[in-house]
Amino acid sequence: METFADYILNEKNLGSKMEIVYYLAKKEGVFFEKSVIFKTEILRMFLNNVDLRFR
Repeated sequence: METFADYILNEKNLGSKMEIVYYLAKKEGVFFEKSVIFKTEILRMFLNNVDLRFR
């Protein structure tokens, strides 16, 4: 069986990620703040769209 993190990282749809967090957190009794996923998605979008070349 995959871990909690594997489910989250493999899912591409933000809405589906939120749903996975809701159900897995409820099932496992883990407190997981949904804003963490939202902030991570924003950061990933930023990193994918910014040209980061270190000189």
